[in-house]
Amino acid sequence: MEYKFSIEHVPEEKGGYNLSAYTEGTLKVVLDGVTFLNSTGILLVEFAIVLSKWIRALGHSNGMTELYYSSMDFEEEPIFALRVGKEKNYYLPEAVWSEGEALKILPEEAISAANRYLSELGTILANNHGVDLSEVVEDAIRS
Repeated sequence: MEYKFSIEHVPEEKGGYNLSAYTEGTLKVVLDGVTFLNSTGILLVEFAIVLSKWIRALGHSNGMTELYYSSMDFEEEPIFALRVGKEKNYYLPEAVWSEGEALKILPEEAISAANRYLSELGTILANNHGVDLSEVVEDAIRS
């Protein structure tokens, strides 16, 4: 599993909720080399906040926790979700605009993909826009 993205817009004003509300781009979810989701206009920092909350929730639970991402920008949902599978040892992806087949995803693979996304987005925002993504995420989680 892999989250690929390209940033198309970062707001000039970066304070408050501006980064999460206006950092837009394309998000692609790839499963075993096949595109499952490819959507434009996704709020990439908003998605990073949801992933961060999900990772924290996993750390505080004794089992698997579902990921559910809907956006303030779209009525249709979920944009992307990871549902707990029947045997409760894998996830099944779900997306309102899915393009491919939902394949089983092991928890370790889902967590690794989320951490890579957060790291890659954080690096790009820091290097190109002077933004500390971890600080933005922490502020969003606290509020």
